[in-house]
Amino acid sequence: MAYPWADGNQLNAADLNAEVQPVCLVCAKKTNITSITSGSYQDISVPEIYDSHSAYDGTTFTVPAGKSGTYFIYWACRVASTESTIHLTVSVNGVDDTTEEDESSTIAGESQNRVVYASMKTLNAGDTVVARANLAAGSTIIQPVKFNIHGVGRTI
Repeated sequence: MAYPWADGNQLNAADLNAEVQPVCLVCAKKTNITSITSGSYQDISVPEIYDSHSAYDGTTFTVPAGKSGTYFIYWACRVASTESTIHLTVSVNGVDDTTEEDESSTIAGESQNRVVYASMKTLNAGDTVVARANLAAGSTIIQPVKFNIHGVGRTI
């Protein structure tokens, strides 16, 4: 029986390179305290830890050429007070994604609210993604702030 591999018998590196395109990965984390004005969504800057395609400038992720596809977008933070409310979202091409907006919740026994934004998005080359937050009066985002974008596949 013949297999559809380069040498007819086994999968090798040449087959993988022909069939699988590398995806884009950005991991960013901020460990110091950040204060922002309340009342409207604001961009959150998070220094990168790893950026596989130099696609992230500390605030904006731009889908690289040839990397259109499905992306898992995750960002999370804590708020310094249990009385505070925080809404997280992302802006895609300058438009806040309010359909995926997440609000904080208090964890029993904790003195801080934690909130996570997670979403799968189909993005095209050149699309931009920015982590955004809207805080209640007097709120402060505290460490850690994490912003991760993982390309999980490609659009064919």
